[in-house]
Amino acid sequence: NIPALRCCSGANLLHCRSPSYLCLEHVDNLGAYTASRPETGLLIPSVSVNHGTASSESVNSLSMRSNDSRRFALLSAALLLLGSIAVAVIEKQMVRYEHPIRAIRGRVTGGGQEMRVVWVDVYDNARVSLDDSLPPVEQRKRQSKVASVEPNDKGEFSIKHLPKGFYEVEVGNHGMGGYHVLSVLVNVDPKGTNDKLCVDLSLEGGNARSTVAKCGTK
Repeated sequence: NIPALRCCSGANLLHCRSPSYLCLEHVDNLGAYTASRPETGLLIPSVSVNHGTASSESVNSLSMRSNDSRRFALLSAALLLLGSIAVAVIEKQMVRYEHPIRAIRGRVTGGGQEMRVVWVDVYDNARVSLDDSLPPVEQRKRQSKVASVEPNDKGEFSIKHLPKGFYEVEVGNHGMGGYHVLSVLVNVDPKGTNDKLCVDLSLEGGNARSTVAKCGTK
């Protein structure tokens, strides 16, 4: 529709009547074109324009780096968590209270301080706990839990009316961590003493050991 530009097709070149314009010979499917200048009849090489390639590559590169950084951060966190778990191993300690007692009563502390969460679980057949040939899991299978109490705010507990026998009194916070577990082996006998057991759980990761003693004595 522009009068100044008139081109006619030839075998290889387009012949233009106006010297001030270039005539397109063809446009390929990639958007490249070939043109000829009228006064020389020379072909101008086709040019292919790749829109947005550099920008796309940059975005992909940044995305890959971001993903790599995120994976490294997650891996580091996982290794740190595993390291903490490996260090924080709860140790089960065992002691035997020599004097027969009428009831299992006393007070629980942790590192000399009151504990917010703690339980006192009583198992029968305590002799199996002394059998080193059995792993702890097998030992527990041969026992039955006969009582379980949660001490009050002051750490005090009381379990009465147990039949005469040899019991394992396990004191701990049911795997919540922070303190070691202590098993106290006691003989319950109606003719025993009225001793109260003062249990102090040692802190997890510390060198001190959990202890049990008659309340009121040091």
